[in-house]
Amino acid sequence: MSRPLLSYVDDDVLIHIIQTLHATGTGLKSFSMTCRRLRRLAMPVLFRSCHGISSNLPRYDTATAFIPAPLWSYIRELNLRHSFGDGLFHQGPYSTVPTEYRLKFSLEDMLREMPNLHTIVTAGDFPWMVLRQVLSVSRLRTFRVHGPLLSRREAAQDYRELPSCSLEAWEHIRHDRYRLHPRMLPAEIRFCEILVSRIHSTAKTFTMPTEIAPLMVMSTLHWPELQELQLVGAPDVEAGVDSNLPLIDVLAHMPRLRRLVLKQAHYDGTAHRPIWPGTSTRSASWPELETLILAHPHPDDIFFEHLPGGLKHLSLECWPRHYLFFHTPDTSRMDQLGWTSPILASSEILRVLSRSALPEITRLELELIEDDKDEDLFHFIPRAFPQLEYLKVHRYRRAGNRVVPVQNLASAVAPLQYLRTLWLYLDFATTPHPWAMFNAMWDDEYAQYMASLNDAASTFARTLGPSLEFICMLRRNQCRNVWLPYRIVREDGVVREVVPLYGAEQVGEYSTEDERAPPYRHTYRHEGFDYKTGRN
Repeated sequence: MSRPLLSYVDDDVLIHIIQTLHATGTGLKSFSMTCRRLRRLAMPVLFRSCHGISSNLPRYDTATAFIPAPLWSYIRELNLRHSFGDGLFHQGPYSTVPTEYRLKFSLEDMLREMPNLHTIVTAGDFPWMVLRQVLSVSRLRTFRVHGPLLSRREAAQDYRELPSCSLEAWEHIRHDRYRLHPRMLPAEIRFCEILVSRIHSTAKTFTMPTEIAPLMVMSTLHWPELQELQLVGAPDVEAGVDSNLPLIDVLAHMPRLRRLVLKQAHYDGTAHRPIWPGTSTRSASWPELETLILAHPHPDDIFFEHLPGGLKHLSLECWPRHYLFFHTPDTSRMDQLGWTSPILASSEILRVLSRSALPEITRLELELIEDDKDEDLFHFIPRAFPQLEYLKVHRYRRAGNRVVPVQNLASAVAPLQYLRTLWLYLDFATTPHPWAMFNAMWDDEYAQYMASLNDAASTFARTLGPSLEFICMLRRNQCRNVWLPYRIVREDGVVREVVPLYGAEQVGEYSTEDERAPPYRHTYRHEGFDYKTGRN
């Protein structure tokens, strides 16, 4: 009797096929049901990431009813999503929660029986009791939070009961619906103060919303392993966050940083503060730093004088994007939040860039408003960053100027020999209102606008060197801000065509989605704005 053909295929080949099917998201489940051998080999891949409906937890009598025990050994990442039942939102300690809403098994014991578990992802309002059990798992290395950290309806707890843990990554990504929901900031800040005291010696990645980051406590701790720090959001002064603390007091204790992301909204009427004030007596360096993404840089910040020459990626931008302060209804949302956009002029960006020698940068992103040093800045870029492969510029016209010197700008950056992708927002005077598609004049306005984009893309494509593969021009449409890629077609080194790729979601490894506009309440309507015509 002849052997089945599949028996001639080694396990390592089959595992490679299984991993490929998993990566592409096509057919792995069906493939694994072909025979027992394939099912056995596919199990670690099929169940390495498991999603549990957290709101169902109180319904189960045993842990094996929630997640079958035979799967436990395969789980590496456990996702607990959705909020718990209202009973767990009880105002008071967990002991007063009605019996029918309490867990009937130890979540901590179940997690300890998962030998390969290293990551837990949560989304929703978790009672302190549940969060404490999750963080008690000693083998846990990554904890990722989407949305609020603590239950908004639970009374403040004694967070000193947080167990010691050896987390390597804490990633808290708060949704950006600022002030649309109660946020329990004082309780979250207190929890985070305890948290950082537990994980500072082991953390390699630390991501946290600025509004709950305990900067004062962080500045007293040493972070010997930290390689990535991300602080994104807006300090909430009412919650007690000390926004006056210079960030250098925190960063000075993180000598191994490789990636630093600081995106902090700016409140109207507040001072524009540098990371490293000239009056500071601190001494610090980050020899391994490769990526710096900074919103609202200060032109006189001496922090830039201490950047390492090996920096690869530099982004000096606005957060949120400056164009979100242009039109209703975006501007109304920003007014509600009390945010402004202290965008730097070309001369100020030039001053910042001149403070450092960064010849190895391959990716540069700038957001600025033109002034008399505009073309000087664009000429400076090829001289200072000759290795650039990726350049993104949001350039805004100064008030009263309707002309964008496209050819001059293109000629200025033409010496870049290795540039592969160029991303441009040039704030053309023909740019329609984001909601103008409801206007009867939309067709004519859109045609003029697209003509401006097409002409600019063609000018840059024909002026820059043969290394350039794509030019992307930003288009705003209601709440979406999407880059339109143009592929450059050459024959014998001569540009023959510049082709727009409508609907493209990626350009290489990069998404074509720019920053979204702030979310609005579904019932929100701005007085005086006509949503049908896109006019005030």
